[in-house]
Formats: sequence, structure tokens, C-alpha cells
Amino acid sequence: MAGLALGLLAACASIPTTGEIESWPRPAATQNAGNIAITAQGPAQGAKPNMIIDGFLTAMAQYEPGYTTARQFLTTAAAERWRPGSSVLLYSDLAGLTLSADGTSASIPSPQLIGHLDPDGVYWPAEGGVSPPLEFALEQDGDGQWRISDLPDDMGIIVSRASFNNAYQRVDMLYLDDSGRVLIPDSRYLPRGNWLRQLVESLLAGPSWRVADVVAADPVGRVGLDPEREPVLDGGVVDIPLSESIGRLLPAEATRLALQCAATLLQQVPNLAAVRLSLNGLTLALEGATLNGGLPVTEVARFDANLRPSADPPLLTAGIESVIRLGASRVEGGLDTVAGAVTALALSSNAQTAAAVAAGELILAGPNTPGTLTVLSQAGLVRPQFDRDGRLWAMAPADPDQAGDPGQAGGPTAPPGGEPTDGTGAGDALGALVWAVAGERATLVAAPALADKTVRAFRLAPDGRRVAVVADVLVAGQTQRRLGLVDIRHLDDASLSLDVWRDIPVVVDNASLTGLTDVVWIGPSTLAVIGTSASSDTNAVYQVRLDGVEPVEEIGRPGARSLVALEAAPASGAVVVLDENGQVYRWLDRHEWQILDSGVRAMAYPV
Repeated sequence: MAGLALGLLAACASIPTTGEIESWPRPAATQNAGNIAITAQGPAQGAKPNMIIDGFLTAMAQYEPGYTTARQFLTTAAAERWRPGSSVLLYSDLAGLTLSADGTSASIPSPQLIGHLDPDGVYWPAEGGVSPPLEFALEQDGDGQWRISDLPDDMGIIVSRASFNNAYQRVDMLYLDDSGRVLIPDSRYLPRGNWLRQLVESLLAGPSWRVADVVAADPVGRVGLDPEREPVLDGGVVDIPLSESIGRLLPAEATRLALQCAATLLQQVPNLAAVRLSLNGLTLALEGATLNGGLPVTEVARFDANLRPSADPPLLTAGIESVIRLGASRVEGGLDTVAGAVTALALSSNAQTAAAVAAGELILAGPNTPGTLTVLSQAGLVRPQFDRDGRLWAMAPADPDQAGDPGQAGGPTAPPGGEPTDGTGAGDALGALVWAVAGERATLVAAPALADKTVRAFRLAPDGRRVAVVADVLVAGQTQRRLGLVDIRHLDDASLSLDVWRDIPVVVDNASLTGLTDVVWIGPSTLAVIGTSASSDTNAVYQVRLDGVEPVEEIGRPGARSLVALEAAPASGAVVVLDENGQVYRWLDRHEWQILDSGVRAMAYPV
């Protein structure tokens, strides 16, 4: 067959750089964008009690060694008791301060706690319920100046969401997975300005609960920094002095440690060339060390699943007119023979093998398959996806009666022409079937994380160890559409399992997005989703961080028609959408969209 060969890929045009541009008004921002510099200042002479409280809250949100400025708002005794390094409590806001008539007590009576950061910068969401009031006591010193004499119990740092982005930065710690083949991101939030030492300390603290089941970062977690020496950047080489308590590290262990340090620091240190480990002033032996005993950062590329190609490859599409195209070129034979029935597509990373969902069947085509090969028949198959190892993943509802949701991406009745659901309704027959296809064989995969969920769309992370899932979940007799993250575990018997569902918040203006239709990865810890906010009648694309700390941000939509599917351009990372009329658009910037194609039923980039 004239399959999807590399020769065809090379001959095809990539995403066009010219074409009609459409703009759509962007709604006014409702969240603080962050990154606005605020300089903490000490208390003014004669400041009133309310100004002392406000000044203290502002000053503690700005990192400085010892929080000297923030302590100026406290009495000597209160300053000695305060432990800012114990935790960071994140509130939706810190408004509503009330004062007693004599000014000796103050309270924020109804703060809404969102979550907290532990000392390593790991975010833990709040469990809900009513947050206790924040209560302060004040007194006047010998000069008649008001100071805070007592703080809320066990208080560390407290910060509002509005100022959080100004005070903290998100950094992905990168740990090796349990196969030692790929790096897994694990987000931390560190104070802006508290630089190299805390960054390395946070990495060495080890992986958080979010990734603990899929990483094996050893010797990270059992090593620490030398308390008497600082990490130093000199001539592009970072020297990391380790504590002598670690004992002896074999070269292979030290190299694993250096690799994870290099991958993490590479995101933050301009012109980083190498990472060197030392113990008591002596450089540790590393495998592959070339630069003054350091591990070159070029070694990171072999383990980095998020490296982007130099140019965006062509987009594989199935047309309403029953034509399969790769970029501008028609694909003859193979999938073209079933093009009229195709509702979803997938393309392997080398563009050598394609998969399609057509009339309830999962079909493969490529250079190694004469014609087409049906590997699976199941009602309700959603869009499949290849992983980094060439394995094809497929999912469908366990109950055939749950198949055919017109709001699901790549379902058997997927638009153009369908009306996305709002993701709510009665129902109790939930559950998912998951397959991994290797060669010509489809094997059922254990999926305890999806046992009570009906999958409507999914996307594998580039690292192949995590999957973002849009699913229906039964809550109090009603079906709710949720976004979640699931681990892909490699078991001892070489089988696979989808374990541990973690909800990903998709809240905009204090209400969850409804009608979630599709999801795609646009960064190591960032997703784009199609959903509808409470203030809109039409769905749009939103950017979502996995941990829910940073606000969900609307990317937008190219017009008034409903969106039904998402892709992300592999090189540029630009969001590409398909609307209900079969129009394909690429997001540019400032809410502008470029028309790429029309008459399309399904689309896929190689992944």
C-alpha cells in the first residue's frame, strides 16, 4: 500500500505560515497575572494597627533571608516565635480584616484556604470545609508604635492567590522514572529570589506523592547539601557540594544524581554547560564527565521526552469528503479505503504507522501492514494514541450503552455536526476498558483508576508514564465530567496498569468548567482543555496546570462555533483546534487564530 512512509512525510508541506487570520475578542482578565515586582518595606512611623497587619502580610510574601523586613512588624518575642520556613498557606484572598475598637486584636474572619506548600515547595490542596479565622494580637511598644504581638497558631507564611505569582515561581524537578529511561517532572513552588541552594535542596528532598509511584530517583532522597558550602555557578559549571553524611557514592549512582540535577537546573540557569558533584572539596567521579569533572548537560537530551523537533510536522486529517491527507498530500490506499467512516486518528512519532477509529473498529495502517488491519472492535472507542515506544493505546466505555456521547473527542458519533454535552446527567453504568496494542495484538490493561469512570478523551504525557483523562464520574447519583491524571505503572511481570486517579481542578471564576470535550499536553506539567465556563454559552480552550495552584487561563476560541477536538503542534506547542463545522485553526497569539484546513472530521500529529 502507499502507506504513511517517511518519504511521504518529507514531501508534504508543514503547517502553512500564511493564511487567513481570525481574531476573537478576549474576555477581560479576572485573575492577577503575577510577575509584578513589589518591594517589601518596614512599618512606617505612626502606622495604625490595620496598616501593620497589611504591611506584615505584604512583607512576608517577598522572600528575603530571615524575612528581616517582615519581622519588623512583630514584637521581639513574636519575631522569635515566628517560623516562616515551616509552611506556606495559600488563601483565595486575605480581605475582610476587622479590628477591635482599641486596636489590640485583629481578625480575617472567613479566609478560604486553597492549599499549602510544605518546606520543600510541594503543593498540597486543601481538603475543603470551613477555614478557621486568622487572628492577630497587637500592642504598642515603648515608643508608642503598634506591633503584632501574637500570630495565628503555628503560622508560617500566609499569602493570597493574587500575590502568589509575584512571590513564588513554579519549577519542575526532574526525576528518572523507575525504568531509568525518561525524566518525569514534579512541580515545586519556590520563593522568587531564593535561588540556587533552595532549588537544589528541593530536588534532593526527593519526589513528591504525585510521582512517587512511577519514579526511582535514587540516590536522590538520601543525599543532602553540605551545610557549610554553597552551590556555585562558575563558567557555566555548577558545583554542588554534598554532605559527608551520604557516605560513598558509586560512579553510576553519582552520575544518576548529576543527571537529575542537570536536567532540573537546565531550566533555570542560563548558559549552563555542566554539573559537578563534590564531597569535602573533592570532585566525585561521574560516568561521561568531560568538563572539569562535570557531567555535560547535553546528556540530558537522551532522557528528556519533552524535547521539541525543529519544525512542526504535517497534520494527518480525515476529511468529510472521505479523503485522508498528510499535510497537503493525499494518502492513497490504506486508511483512505475507510476514510468515510473515520472519526478519530493517531499517528506514531516517526509517522510510519497510523491508527483510526472507524465504525467501532480500531484500524492500523502503515509500511508494515498490507492494506489495513483491524486490531480491535468495541463500541465507543475514543481517539487512540501512540506512546513514545510505538505502543498504541485505546480506551472505550465498559458499558456499550455509555458509548456514543456526541461530546467526546473521537467517539463514534463525534462532530462535526454534534452538540457537546454539558457533562451532567443521571447514570450509573460507568467503567472503562483500556488496551495496549503492540504489533498486531491488543492486550487489555488493568485500569483500577478508571473502574468507576467512563472515559471520554485521554492523552498520554510525552514521558509515557502519565495520562490525562476526561471522564464521567458518578457523584451523588449524577454524572459529572471531570479531568484527572492517572499513573501508568510498569509491573514486575512486565504488564501495565493505570493506577491512582487525581482530580485536576478546572475552576474559572469560582465555578468548574462544564462540557469538557478534549485534552492535550502543551508542556511537561500543563494541559489545554476544551470546556465551557459558567459565564459563556460557547466552549473555548483553557490552559490548566496539573496541581491547580495557578489559575486556569482562557486561551480562547477562533469563532462562535463549538470546538470538538484539540491537538498541539509538536515543535511550536501551538494549540490546534477543530470546530463543529470541520474548520481547523492554529492559535497564534493575542487571541488570534490561523485557518489551516476545512472539511475535516478528525486530525492527529505524530507523537
